Amino acid sequence: MARYVFLDTQVFKSANFSLKNTNIKKLISYVTAGDVTLVTSPIITNEVIKHIKSDVRRLVKAISENKIFYAIPGVEKIAIEFDHKILFEQIYQEIAKNFFNSAEKVDLSYSIPGDVFKDYFSLTPPFVSGKTEFPDAFVANSLLNWAKQNRKKIAIVSGNTRDWEKLCDREEYKQVFEFYKNLSEFFASFTSITLYEKRLIELGVKRDLQQHFLAQFKDCSVTITPELLSWDDFSEPEVDYSKLYIDNSSISINIIDFDPENRTAEVAIAGSFSFWANVDIDDVNSGMYDSEEKEIIGYWDRLKGIVEAKREFSCIVTVYKEGEEYKIDSLEIDSPKSVELSWGHCFEYHDDDNFIPDPIPSDEE
Repeated sequence: MARYVFLDTQVFKSANFSLKNTNIKKLISYVTAGDVTLVTSPIITNEVIKHIKSDVRRLVKAISENKIFYAIPGVEKIAIEFDHKILFEQIYQEIAKNFFNSAEKVDLSYSIPGDVFKDYFSLTPPFVSGKTEFPDAFVANSLLNWAKQNRKKIAIVSGNTRDWEKLCDREEYKQVFEFYKNLSEFFASFTSITLYEKRLIELGVKRDLQQHFLAQFKDCSVTITPELLSWDDFSEPEVDYSKLYIDNSSISINIIDFDPENRTAEVAIAGSFSFWANVDIDDVNSGMYDSEEKEIIGYWDRLKGIVEAKREFSCIVTVYKEGEEYKIDSLEIDSPKSVELSWGHCFEYHDDDNFIPDPIPSDEE
């Protein structure tokens, strides 16, 4: 179930309004995965617009006034042509697209002005130093009443511990608000695996599975169905491991244990794989059996060729997180422990004088 999150203007300011900030990028991934639903207010949107405009004006002014920059070829052209309105629009549209446009918008119609003014006259948080806390007070009151009506809890993320943290500690507010002083603290509060983490684990498993599976499959026994062999023929197929292929579309992944503190997980995997094997055996069925002598007499064919086999598999994998990627630490194959190959039809018949090519044989369990 998605968690509802409100971001104070200070969160955007601390990230310099950049979507390249590590925590902002992670939050966008959580929203995209469906772990988080953003909640915002028109007051926050207007504050973000005001701060971006102010920062952009300062930037453009600094470029145009700092003469030392003009020693760099092209800077003068940038300063002249790069209008601050264009720069503001680009920055704001990126933030709007990733945050405000898809957010749950809680306007001031949810607020109860009488409650806000009562807090003001009694100097109850967020009111501490005067009228400057009115915007936060109306936003908080709106969110409070929206959350009650919709039976939701909201994570409040703000570095403003003077106002928001004290407000969230009030008895009425703490029933629906949870306060976090930054996004890192909010991410650490997830007690169960998120859809975002599941997606990262699945991507890591599918990326690394083939090489780890191949290393373990080389220890499996691959033999030819006994009834196809003569009593003195102990031929074993020669597996072409370079042709082993796991069908990623067939894979099912089930996370059976997740340890967020140690950043590890145990995963059960099932799917199908295929491989080629070179087979070289006597086709004793093509000879004649002498019941009196109790032996095959005459000439029989030699079956020599390639068998393409397909099998189902299951395995247990442990993964660990490195940076923002999961990697396979170990893999243990549950099944198959051994593979028997049957011969559908041969790729090549060999006799003394003739060579008769046929299609690649099939292998059926």
